[in-house]
Order: sequence, then C-alpha cells, then structure tokens
Amino acid sequence: MHIFPFRLLTRPALILAGLLMSAASQSALAGGPAPSSSADPAFDRYVDLKLLTQAWADRNAPLLTDLGLQLAEGERVLFRSHNRIKADQVLAMAAKAAAEKKDVKTLARLGAALESLKKAELVTQVAAAQRLSGVSRAPDKALAIPVEKLTPEEFLLIRDSLNSITAAKIAEDREMLDVIMQLTPKMTQLSEAQRKHLVKIAAEARASLPDTGSNPAAEALDRLLDMPSPRASALASNALGVSFTATHKGMRVTRTLPGGATVLGKGVRLNPGDLILRVGEWATYGTVNNLDGLVDAATRAGNATLLVYDAKTRQVKTLNLVGIEGTAGTQPTLGATNKNLPK
Repeated sequence: MHIFPFRLLTRPALILAGLLMSAASQSALAGGPAPSSSADPAFDRYVDLKLLTQAWADRNAPLLTDLGLQLAEGERVLFRSHNRIKADQVLAMAAKAAAEKKDVKTLARLGAALESLKKAELVTQVAAAQRLSGVSRAPDKALAIPVEKLTPEEFLLIRDSLNSITAAKIAEDREMLDVIMQLTPKMTQLSEAQRKHLVKIAAEARASLPDTGSNPAAEALDRLLDMPSPRASALASNALGVSFTATHKGMRVTRTLPGGATVLGKGVRLNPGDLILRVGEWATYGTVNNLDGLVDAATRAGNATLLVYDAKTRQVKTLNLVGIEGTAGTQPTLGATNKNLPK
C-alpha cells in the first residue's frame, strides 16, 4: 500500500488515510464537509456553517472560539439558538481542543469571553482546561528521530496518526481510538518502536475516556460533518443485505434487509452499528455512497474483502466477499467520483 500526501478535510479520518486508502482511490474518495445550507437563515449573518464544520474537522480551537462567540451573539439578538448547533456546544469543544493542543492563548481569550457572557459552567470547564494545558509530557525516545532521517511516508504517517489520536480524544470518540489501536500495528512503513509508541498514546487516550455515553457537543458538531444530502440519507446495499448511512468515518450499518447478504459467507452478517471502513482498496468515507458499486469494483480489482469495525466486540475484522454473481459485471455509479475507479 502506498501513502501519498494529500489534503483531507475530515481530520478524524487522517489515520484512515494512511491505512485504508490506496493511491488510486485518494482523489475518488477524499471528500470534505460541505453543508448544503444553514437551514436557519436568520443565523446566516452571524455564523458560516461551512466554516464551522471545517473548524471542527480541523479541531481548530481559535476558529471554533470565534465561531462559537458569533453564535452566542446571534442567540443574544434572536433570543434562541440555531436549529442545528448551540453556541455553548461549540465553545465547549473549543475549550477541549485548546486544552489538548496546549493553546494557552486561546484558553485565556475564551475564559475572558465566557466570564463576560456569564457562562459559569463553561468558565469552570475552561479553568480546568487551563490546568490541563500546563501538564507537560516527557518526549518518547521512540519518536525522537531527526526529521531528515524520516522518509516523507514515515513523517506523514506519524504526524497524521498523532493528529488523529488527538482529534479522537477531543471528540471522546472511543470507536475511532479502537480502530487506531488495532490498525496502527499494520503500519509496516514505521519501525516497531514507533508503532508501539503510537498504540500506547492511543490506548492512554482511550483509557482517559468513559466506557459509556458520549459527548453531546461533539455529536452535534459531527452531525454537521454528515449533514449534506445524500451522505446522511438512509441508503441500501442489496449485496451486503443492509441499509446504511454514509458518514465522515465510514458507512454505518443501520439495519439488516430481508433476505440477508448475497456476497458474504454462510452465517456471516453485518449488524446495526457496525462501521464499514474499507471495501477492497477503497475507504468508505468521503463523497462515495454506493456500497454495491464499491463491492463490484473491489471484486473486479481482485481484492474482494471488507474491513469492518464490529460495534459489539469493538474489533476490526476482515470479511471475504463471496457469491459475487449478483454484482459482478456492473459499472459502479459513484456520482462524480466514479471515473477514478478501476475499469
């Protein structure tokens, strides 16, 4: 598998770029957040949802702070919150992002603004974040390698892996950290010491999060990432026997269809909550939403496998695609991106 530098707009997917995506599929599947409309015109003068979505994808604490304060101003004037996101949710995640990145300047600005807005709960949160930002971490010898001694591929993998771990921790995304811990050992481009160190950091981040529950603010911002139609719409795959939604992390199974899968082995099935990460050499996040087309393309390319995160066991597993008669021979229809698939 070859890794090449390219720009992804969804930072939580950076680790997937290195592990799930082939060079041939990068331009086809790398998609960015682009909400089709604000769905709340009264707030358009106060906040740009596209910019907010980008700021969240990048975990950009200063910009999240700016946009959260703009939302707060809109709420003050209109005496209500935006119908998709609240100012407090954005400001809370700005504080978490700033704390994880030790951005003391943003934390100080955020604290002063929240004091002025009399948001006591968030003021307390920022104070805690300021204490966290003061905690230093000793460098690990496993990563203490001069940049000039790293190949571009190694440098990108290490950088993007660390960014992905930080992004997942900020969002309290236990699922993504599980995926990172299980796929990082497959990064054969890195040394064993480097791989072990990345797994250690991811495991520490995972252990710092609660085992249950989720962060409502992070969930609200994630919904913005998945807002554009048809990515967030209910879709179906007859080949795999499931309905699913296309998200910024992959294709999420929502229910099983009558009759079951036609391309999975006997007794093998996908379950609601499972996250399909890759079909053959194609990662499933981005603008692609035709799962049957991907199954067909993977089969014709000679890599008939499915990489899935099992929601119940929290394990990443590889499934073999069999019984391909129902899909072979058809041209996948993937919107504007299908021209980049193998012929």
